[in-house]
Amino acid sequence: MGAAPRLSRDGWKGKLQAVARARGLRDEQVQAVTGRPVSYSGIVKVAGDEARDSDLTGQDALFCWMLSSGIAHAKTWAVLSAVLDRVEVPGVPGLAGHQVGLMLSASDKAVTLIASVTTLMVMEGWRLLDERGRGRLP
Repeated sequence: MGAAPRLSRDGWKGKLQAVARARGLRDEQVQAVTGRPVSYSGIVKVAGDEARDSDLTGQDALFCWMLSSGIAHAKTWAVLSAVLDRVEVPGVPGLAGHQVGLMLSASDKAVTLIASVTTLMVMEGWRLLDERGRGRLP
């Protein structure tokens, strides 16, 4: 038995349209989802907006994703903001007299927020998998 052939872009698009219609999206919403290239930020926002039985919004999900990315990639805005805790490290070699060595780590508040939103997103993912297993989604 060989592996099933990989789907073409149009094949994936058709599959995505079927899922969107099964979820009750109107034709204009389906077209908005499948009619243009999809971005990661768009996926995260829509997933947050579509989560059922939670107070999660797309903006919440997008904010946490961007926050996590900023921390993980040491983006300047994250380093300069309150999302990172700073601890002065004395005696770092190679620093001039007016420079200070810092150890940066994600703040407890940021980690708690990210963990809460991640938990809601994972719960929604499991719910969708259960629906698919029961034959409610294509």
